[in-house]
Amino acid sequence: PPVKEGQSYTVELSTLSRLGTLSSAASSTLTAVGKLLPPTDVPSFSVTVEADGLHCAWGAAGDIDLRGYEIRIGADWATGDPAWTGAATRAVLPLPAPGANVLWIKALDRSGNESVNAFSASVTLAAPSTIIPTATIGAASVNIAWGASTSTLPIAAYEVRYGADWDTGTYVARLSARSIDIAVDWGGSREFLVAAIDSAGNVG
Repeated sequence: PPVKEGQSYTVELSTLSRLGTLSSAASSTLTAVGKLLPPTDVPSFSVTVEADGLHCAWGAAGDIDLRGYEIRIGADWATGDPAWTGAATRAVLPLPAPGANVLWIKALDRSGNESVNAFSASVTLAAPSTIIPTATIGAASVNIAWGASTSTLPIAAYEVRYGADWDTGTYVARLSARSIDIAVDWGGSREFLVAAIDSAGNVG
């Protein structure tokens, strides 16, 4: 007879000898899971940081009714933000903000079940390092120079401002070089600020 998902069944087995003697029954209780069975866990998961995003790759789950995979970003699977869903075993995700990030992946089947355990991978994106410029005053100009900034992503440019702080400072220039000559057309003192900007637009 057909079985029902979630229902437990007891199977008994006895042997019959040539003389017609029936042995004691051996029994086993099984639960029919059918499509209630979750897909297998994703066997592997790797994430690398590239200039165009997070490159993710993972091993395939071998379930017959596999629908695909879901990736989340956050402290754990339950509270993570959905970042990608699909049937492929590779994906490129947008770059997150600088800092430590944990990505999680599970397999999904066509019945809406997800694998029991999430596979995680951690990546850390470092923002451009802080720059301390130096100033050399000439006859009619001041030379502002600075060392190279470091970050996880390539440095795209350096921006120069002057003022009390970066947020309220006055824009001077954005350039790829690490020095600039500025005409002295003001009286008194002026504080110059320099920040590196990486390829994702993060400011050091």
